[in-house]
Amino acid sequence: MAVPNGVLPTTYTIDAPGSYYLTGNCVSNAGTAIIISSSNVTLDLNGYSITSTGSAPAGSGVLLTGVISNIHIHNGSIAGTASQTDGVFSGGGFVNGISTSAGPQSGVQVSRVSVSRCQNSGINLAFGKTTLIDSCAADSVGGVGLLATGVVNSVAWACGGDGIDASNAANCIGHTLSDGTAGVHAMNASDCYGACDGANGFGLIGFNATNCFGTTSGSGSIGLSGTTCSNCYGYSGHESSGEAGITATTANNCVGYSVSGSGLGAFSAANCRGDCESGADHGLVATIARGCYGACNGAGVGVYAYQVASDCYGISVSGYGISANCASNCSGVSNSSVGVTANLASNCLGASSSAAGIIANCVSNSYGSSHSGIGLSAEVASNSYGLSNSSYGVYANVSAIGCYGSSLGNSIGLYANHITIGSLGDCVTGFGLHAIIANSCIGLGTNGSDVLNKYNMP
Repeated sequence: MAVPNGVLPTTYTIDAPGSYYLTGNCVSNAGTAIIISSSNVTLDLNGYSITSTGSAPAGSGVLLTGVISNIHIHNGSIAGTASQTDGVFSGGGFVNGISTSAGPQSGVQVSRVSVSRCQNSGINLAFGKTTLIDSCAADSVGGVGLLATGVVNSVAWACGGDGIDASNAANCIGHTLSDGTAGVHAMNASDCYGACDGANGFGLIGFNATNCFGTTSGSGSIGLSGTTCSNCYGYSGHESSGEAGITATTANNCVGYSVSGSGLGAFSAANCRGDCESGADHGLVATIARGCYGACNGAGVGVYAYQVASDCYGISVSGYGISANCASNCSGVSNSSVGVTANLASNCLGASSSAAGIIANCVSNSYGSSHSGIGLSAEVASNSYGLSNSSYGVYANVSAIGCYGSSLGNSIGLYANHITIGSLGDCVTGFGLHAIIANSCIGLGTNGSDVLNKYNMP
């Protein structure tokens, strides 16, 4: 059944099942152009447009009313006359492109429809049992761009609310201009891109995010946030008060970058990278970090693990390279602070220009080096090596077992405050080894060893 074209003096109502189609462009000067109040309706826009000439915003291009189902709208465009400046929308035309006034309906699908310049939403089907937006576009709308249970293969750009809002979003692009909103907001998001220009918002936020990209430029905004994130990238670009590139409960194979906040923050991070360009925030922050890389160009930590860091690499200009309760198979580098600091460190490498290479309570099978600080410092050290150009190679407050410490300056190669066993200390101009008790040890250097009680030693 044909829908009248040209100027619609009144709203055209579809109140019976059937197939309806446009035969030309429609112009509304009476608010809502078309109302659908019956189930089992197909509306083919047939490549034509529905526009509004109203000077004040009113109505919708297409409005769904009542408890209806099995609706399909496709193949055309809807446009109002709203405009926006700095995210503030004004002007006339439609309030909404396609909307519902009776809450969620079921079996509603909109495909290949573009909506632009509406005062509020682009296409809003609510979260019904089966509402789907497929291959649609919304541009320059004052509220949410596209909202449905499922949104796929679609784009929403320059929105005043969330760009894409869905239970499930796939292959979508969403962009928002406003504070406290998200480019893409979905329970499950895959292969999506979300951008937010406002403050305290999100590029993309979801429960599960896979193969997604989220970016923000406003203060306090997070690039990408999810409970579980896989193969995702998040960017936070505010130069002075940004937030994290990515925040997640679990992050796998993800990259987070922030200009002024933490690069990536998660409870558990595996095979991830986090970068912080400036400030005191950290490259990568996690309770458990495995196989991760973190870098900070300021005073923050490269990789900060509250509990465990394993197989990680962290670098910082003036903060710790790696900080963890337990660090294993890790490498940390810092220009002016400690390379690796941990309660327990094993199989680690730490390097620093001016502070200790490694500081730990217990350290084993590790290597620490520093240009002007201590190479390796620990309460208890075993099977480890420390090197310093001008300070202690190894400093052990309690004991050093099977360790080697070397100092290239006027210092001490290996300093054991109490006992050392099976260790070697080497110093160019100072003492090679210092200990209260030394068993089966060697001290090399100008002054040899300084040991109060020697056993099995020359």
